[in-house]
Amino acid sequence: MRTAIILGCALVLASASCSEEEASEPRFSDGVVGRLEAALRDTQRDLGVPGMMAGIWVPGHGSWFGSVGVSDPATNAPMRSDQSIRIGSITKTFTTTILLRLADEKVVGLDDPVSRWVSDVPGGDTIALRQLANMTSGLPSYTFEPSFLEAYFTDPTRHFTPRELVDIAFAEARAGCTRLPQQCFTPGTAFFYSNTNTVLLAMALESASKRSYSELLRAYVTEPLGLTHTFQPTNGDLPAPFVHGITSQGTEPGEPRRDPTHWHPSWAFAVGDVVSTVDDLRVWAKALGSGALLSDSMKRERFTKLTVPPNNADRAYAVGIGYQKGWWGHSGELPGYNTVVYYRPDIDAVIVVSSNLDEVELPEGKTVGPAVVLADKLVAIAAEEAPLGDLEADDPFTESR
Repeated sequence: MRTAIILGCALVLASASCSEEEASEPRFSDGVVGRLEAALRDTQRDLGVPGMMAGIWVPGHGSWFGSVGVSDPATNAPMRSDQSIRIGSITKTFTTTILLRLADEKVVGLDDPVSRWVSDVPGGDTIALRQLANMTSGLPSYTFEPSFLEAYFTDPTRHFTPRELVDIAFAEARAGCTRLPQQCFTPGTAFFYSNTNTVLLAMALESASKRSYSELLRAYVTEPLGLTHTFQPTNGDLPAPFVHGITSQGTEPGEPRRDPTHWHPSWAFAVGDVVSTVDDLRVWAKALGSGALLSDSMKRERFTKLTVPPNNADRAYAVGIGYQKGWWGHSGELPGYNTVVYYRPDIDAVIVVSSNLDEVELPEGKTVGPAVVLADKLVAIAAEEAPLGDLEADDPFTESR
């Protein structure tokens, strides 16, 4: 059985705006638009994705939005930018924004030990909240543990509590270290992308603020930005209209793909469970990459890039956000969905890509997210008429296994 958590269709190609705002923006030339549309169409076809949608907006240079394929293979409904999607690990960008805003209010301190707010964490006295946020805690990830994977794929409708999730990680640990040595280190000395970090962080924020995560999300992110279609769900339902996801996770080789659309998202509490739309994510990409909701001091914290390997000058992780050659953002993957949001603050550029297939295996054996693949292509094409450079979003910092 394939047990890795990542966090036939009619062609519908649309280059229309996904918002009224875009109507007043200059469009890329017909030649670039044609190549953007071809990249979208070819990627969807070649990777076997039911549907994809993408937009790239560069003020003063050009804008484009396109969709192809279907949001529901059963009805052949087209992909639309106002449809609800599961955004996977982009959720982490919301959770860490809440951390920074609460730190601004002195509700928590970035250097507070986890043990101040959450009990029974191995080494919790030596792990700071900022180390949960930037993935330098050294804690193992529950999403790698066989016991979790077996439980989840056996019953994807199961409800997990946040405490259950972190306890799964710790039950398989030896003083906070999993069986794989590279996943355990002294806090702050190395980097390992662990979903346990963000669950613990959200638990700490709830404890410190005495408010639920969904309340914090509304108060500190969605309401200030007017993100009316972004929220933390309480069950497997999605508000209509929504995109149906397709996945091979949890299947044996040769078995048909599954529809995980209504699988219970509790396993990804504050890590990958938030629901949004491409329209909302366009707004969020800019707010995230510019630090719009943060004070100057917290902006400095957010964008302080790690220097421990594999981070480097071109590609690095910071406080709940990734950096790629001038682009700031995050990708998100979980069964059925793959989404990318990135922002270039120097030229105010935004790219958002979403697909309703989470991952594909290339002939050489590499597993990739379709939205990540397409984002790279679109930036390279749009760079013909805008100073975008490249994106190289297929990095090791945003995987959500």
